Amino acid sequence: MPFRVAELLATGEQGSGRELIAKAAEVDAKTLRTFLDGGRVSPESLIAIIVKGLGLVVSEIAKPAETEHVA
Repeated sequence: MPFRVAELLATGEQGSGRELIAKAAEVDAKTLRTFLDGGRVSPESLIAIIVKGLGLVVSEIAKPAETEHVA
């Protein structure tokens, strides 16, 4: 997270680390706080925080759930 905050600051953005990441993710700061505290957020917010806010690739940090195929 510190590297991402540094990237955002380098673009001229202003604010605290969490404020910058929430703004980049286009989510409310409370939503970001909920996510960082391990709470539930909507799938759309989750993806926005991971991709836009933190600058990560979803497939690099999560894998699809294994499900049993029922015929």
